[in-house]
Amino acid sequence: MKSVEPNQLAATIHADIDDWASAILGRKTEILYKMGVALERHAKRLAPVDTGTLRASIHTVKIDNYTVEVRDGVHYGVYQEYGTSKMAAQPFMRPAIYSSENDRRAVMLEALK
Repeated sequence: MKSVEPNQLAATIHADIDDWASAILGRKTEILYKMGVALERHAKRLAPVDTGTLRASIHTVKIDNYTVEVRDGVHYGVYQEYGTSKMAAQPFMRPAIYSSENDRRAVMLEALK
């Protein structure tokens, strides 16, 4: 095995890290969108279903290069999520944040390959 000076090794490691960071930052919008789609899948699975309209309305939207939102497209989604004085909450979006954690982490790990 070839001997490498510590300073050379440190410079090589720093260069590798810079390359990796540039690659990730160059794909940030794609990665964020894929993470949003993972969250969307979980939200759809957890959404309460009567007619299926709420579930069908859940979608991922790219806002800008740094922001992706997963939202529902019905006026009553917020009432399902948080409840009202006359109806108990049936949360689906907040639990999806937690249940999709492994899928979102897998998106990041895939991006690192």
